[in-house]
Amino acid sequence: MRWRTSAKGNRYLTADLSDQSGQFQASAFDGDAQGDLERAAADGVAVLLRCELFWSNPEEAPRVTVRAAIPLETMADHVAASLRLVIDAPAALSLLAQTLEERKGGAGQVRLELHLARQIAEIRLPGKFRVDPALKQRLAGAPGIVAAELSWAH
Repeated sequence: MRWRTSAKGNRYLTADLSDQSGQFQASAFDGDAQGDLERAAADGVAVLLRCELFWSNPEEAPRVTVRAAIPLETMADHVAASLRLVIDAPAALSLLAQTLEERKGGAGQVRLELHLARQIAEIRLPGKFRVDPALKQRLAGAPGIVAAELSWAH
């Protein structure tokens, strides 16, 4: 990251970033976004960037302006993810209740598809939970849980 000064004398932060498509340069002009980027770099954490893309000429590189950098580890608190669990044995319910008690207070939802006594019931659990890949991993493959699917709101 580098601090620069615009032609008008305003300071801004530039950062060389990368994603699956390759490397790119982004700029942060407001103080909150600059602070987000500096903290992420200092802590060495992966972030989800909220950006604006300006690309008027395909012959030139696009301009990326960072509006916010949200640490991925905190995403479960803010993003409306959904976890769908397929359960075929009552043994799963005890682990599920204990695990979800620890995960209350996020923005996600949990849906159950129960395959018990030759009946299928679909249930959306009340409340909001911290739903993320770690929750899916913890529950997937547990006794009585035959499938776990994680999806993210758009």
